[in-house]
Amino acid sequence: LSFCAYAGEPDGSWSDSLAVNINHTHIDFDADGSFELFVGPAEPDAPNHFAIGARAVCIISREYYFDREADRLAELHIENTGSIDAPGPETDDSLSTKLEAVTTFVSQTTAMIPPPGSDDPNELGEPFGFEPDGMGWGTPDNVYAMGSFRLAEDEVMVIEGRSPKCCYWGVQTWNHYLQSFDARYHQVSRNSKQVTLDSDGGWTIYVSKHDPGIGNWVSTAGHDEGLVFCRWLLAETMPDRPSSRVVKIASLR
Repeated sequence: LSFCAYAGEPDGSWSDSLAVNINHTHIDFDADGSFELFVGPAEPDAPNHFAIGARAVCIISREYYFDREADRLAELHIENTGSIDAPGPETDDSLSTKLEAVTTFVSQTTAMIPPPGSDDPNELGEPFGFEPDGMGWGTPDNVYAMGSFRLAEDEVMVIEGRSPKCCYWGVQTWNHYLQSFDARYHQVSRNSKQVTLDSDGGWTIYVSKHDPGIGNWVSTAGHDEGLVFCRWLLAETMPDRPSSRVVKIASLR
């Protein structure tokens, strides 16, 4: 569980820096697992109080599940402890400002589509961290690696890697808009509790349309092309770049 506050301009632009990062190691929980966080522009003066600065424009929460069917989902409630006036009637100028912000956000977000690496399919790039003074909506808690796949009906992308000690790691398939494929009906991800490790402690993931029947399969949900995304949460060291190759599914049986 984590919360990132991002700083920037309130005009729909991407954030230009990270205001504060709060994860479960920073939070004092009650015995029943509940907690309260207090965030605002002032410097913290008590546990679970965090300063987000005057330029913060949004807070993003992240939850990581080993078993999304069995794990307990967080229940989050937001309360403004200060005074706030009721909004007045919408005006042409206020509505125009909001529409321009939406246009700016969509324009800047889609400008990176397709993401880097899409022209070199079936490979993963070097793992990288998120820089707190950089643009975007990542988290410094994670190390990322991304690549793309382009597979025929009878092919599988075989990804081999080794994960450092970390809270959580996982591999999933996305579309080119950085959206997960439909996890309701397809096995589009595997995490560190779901993967069977190799005898040497490494791991092998199989990405394909059809289940090769040998475990550690991540589905493309019927798609020929898309992205493969890896993340390591609170990794103690930088992981090595995973290797990959494409083979026929029949060769694995």
